[in-house]
Amino acid sequence: MSKEFYFVIVGRNDQPLYEIEFPIMDKNRKKDENRHLNQFIAHAALDVIDEHSLTNNQMYLKVRTPSQFSPFYVVDKFNEWFVSAFVTASRIRFVMLHTAKNDEGIRLFFQEMYETYIKLSMNPFYAADSPIQSTSFDQKATFYGRKYLPIAVLLHSGCDINLCINIVLWVLGLIPGILHAIYVIFYYQPPGTAVNRR
Repeated sequence: MSKEFYFVIVGRNDQPLYEIEFPIMDKNRKKDENRHLNQFIAHAALDVIDEHSLTNNQMYLKVRTPSQFSPFYVVDKFNEWFVSAFVTASRIRFVMLHTAKNDEGIRLFFQEMYETYIKLSMNPFYAADSPIQSTSFDQKATFYGRKYLPIAVLLHSGCDINLCINIVLWVLGLIPGILHAIYVIFYYQPPGTAVNRR
């Protein structure tokens, strides 16, 4: 199963202000049926997000799913999609649909995007609660997605998950060789050399 992320900023009147998918596909390869399904799941989760935001004073909503015994927190779940949320003080909702369990990366992504959204909202040319069409905002969202959602970066670069696993295993295979080289350089003494100990 591929690791996918769908991020959307939802306004006060439940209208989408901004959306982006990771891994980022070419414009002509983007599948509309997946996009509509993602929008449907995110919109369906808004009621649950609003309900949890009334009883929780945190911006990053952390609700443990009763069906799972992992320390991973989500707000809602639909098939293989988990829904995480971040609610601002002005009731703008950041919703992340994801198939990979990356709680810390998603939390950091939300924080960076919140800071970026605040900077955008202070712009006098941006009308509050209107669709975001800023190219710099889009570039920052892409950058933070690559930074905090590392599975998406590997898939975006063109390699499938098997190749990614092989790369990680190859790097891990180098560690014993490096440790052996350090031992030979600093500690190994050839046979027949006397160690002068007093």
